Amino acid sequence: MAYTLGPQPPMRMPAEEGGIVITHVESRPDGGLASFSGVWKRQLQASAVRESTLVLQLRPPTTDDDDHVDVWLWIARNRRFLLLGHWKNSGPGWPQLAAPLIHAAHRSSSGTMRRIA
Repeated sequence: MAYTLGPQPPMRMPAEEGGIVITHVESRPDGGLASFSGVWKRQLQASAVRESTLVLQLRPPTTDDDDHVDVWLWIARNRRFLLLGHWKNSGPGWPQLAAPLIHAAHRSSSGTMRRIA
């Protein structure tokens, strides 16, 4: 998965567990997030991923709206996943909702900002 911030229809994960492991985060010249990309992993265990790995999960919302998803953002810390953010019933703009937290967590884990959590 590669995504440059902008309109995109929501997508959802298969019924199995897993998530999208964020593999690359690119910053704009002003320091904001330009884009992020990731790889789908069907099975994820916090003990098997590198510390500070970011994982997105896109789940069906509690409503029956086909254009929305529930977005979960996790970070691997101390061999477990900690929830960084959760956006319920998000429309096509979900990447813009998650982007600031993805960017901050990425910068934190790369040592350029104070650690989160």
